[in-house]
Amino acid sequence: MDIVIHRINFPIYETIIVFSILIAQAFIYIQLRKKIEDRKILLRFIFMNLVFIIFGGKLLTILANFQVSYRLRTTSISSYGSFIGLIISTIIFTKIYHFKKSDFMKVAILSLPLTYSIGKLACFFAGCCYGLEYNGPFKMIYDKFEMTLFPVQLLEVITFMILFLVLLKVYKKCNKNICEKVIISSCVLKGVLDFFRYEHTEKLISTNQLISIGLILITVIYMKIKQSRKIKNNENIEG
Repeated sequence: MDIVIHRINFPIYETIIVFSILIAQAFIYIQLRKKIEDRKILLRFIFMNLVFIIFGGKLLTILANFQVSYRLRTTSISSYGSFIGLIISTIIFTKIYHFKKSDFMKVAILSLPLTYSIGKLACFFAGCCYGLEYNGPFKMIYDKFEMTLFPVQLLEVITFMILFLVLLKVYKKCNKNICEKVIISSCVLKGVLDFFRYEHTEKLISTNQLISIGLILITVIYMKIKQSRKIKNNENIEG
């Protein structure tokens, strides 16, 4: 069975990306609504997230490609850039409004696999972030390519949605270290799936994989520091 995608005369990429971000922000709103009654405050947080997610995603795309001539409006959105934007947005917002940072950060980071899963449909229909040359079952056929491709975008849609549902279940049972669990699992999955992209015919390791490794290392170091501080605090209390 082949998957044939014809040219679409519609801004399908932008539409799906915006939709994925809005769905994720709706998820954040619903989760935080259980703890915060002021809807205006939550809507401000959502609006701030939208700005930082889109700007951060586009900015990293420009920097990663070393192209200062890119137009911000038409540039595609980097998932890791959006991730960084969301983190910065959450930190700034909780500082301004004096909320407990962890309450907002846990839900915000938990939304990332959901955003990414839906967002990859944009890449699927637009024909970007495409897979390796492939001639097996479910091969992709685009009008703009002479070769058939591995459906890596669809694989990312499915696997990241499964990851989100699993992590959501974990969060509901015990949200301890949920941020670290989301970041590490998402980075590992994204790093592995990146090997199925066409760019790996020319690169040994991609920019996404380098960022994945960096984020995993930072997260592990952060967990070690947090654990050592906790042990030290317990010792001080006992002493």
